[in-house]
Amino acid sequence: MGRYLTSHRATTDTRSPKPHRARLKGDDGASLIEGALVAPFIFVMLFGLLEISMMLQTHLAIRYAIDDATREISLSSDIAAVDDVAMATLASRTDAMVSADIVAAAIYAPDAISDAPSASCQAGTGSATCQSYDASAVAAGDASCSGSFCPDTRDEDSLIGIWIKVEHRSVTGLFPDQTITAHHVQRVSPGA
Repeated sequence: MGRYLTSHRATTDTRSPKPHRARLKGDDGASLIEGALVAPFIFVMLFGLLEISMMLQTHLAIRYAIDDATREISLSSDIAAVDDVAMATLASRTDAMVSADIVAAAIYAPDAISDAPSASCQAGTGSATCQSYDASAVAAGDASCSGSFCPDTRDEDSLIGIWIKVEHRSVTGLFPDQTITAHHVQRVSPGA
């Protein structure tokens, strides 16, 4: 008896397995259109996140590089080649920057702990309180002092600062190239 009811149901069930197919006939391409409308926004957000992450990585790399280089100068100011050591430190600490290039750097004597170098120093003109270096000197770790602000003319127990200028290249093209500058000042304390 059970077999008869089962086979009877199977033979008498006239319902279509796709009852809503006729009603949804006009919605066939809706998912494709919605995906095409949303995908550009998702890609812009992903590429924007990538670009901001790369810029942040560049900023942090130069921040750590100038902190280390300033520390080298402040602790080793009695060494004649301390500027070479500082530039070599900058070069080695910024090697990890994938999308940026060092444009210039300067070692300067600030009046206060928050002072940046003068505009002429940032432009590459050395003075009695500033020694400027171009990208090739930083990359080579060769900071031959040719101005009047050389290691042997600096006062102990004074402030010393390093300034760096970096050109960050856009990886995705969503943002224009950015120029990032940073400086760090520390008190000279040789032999500490």
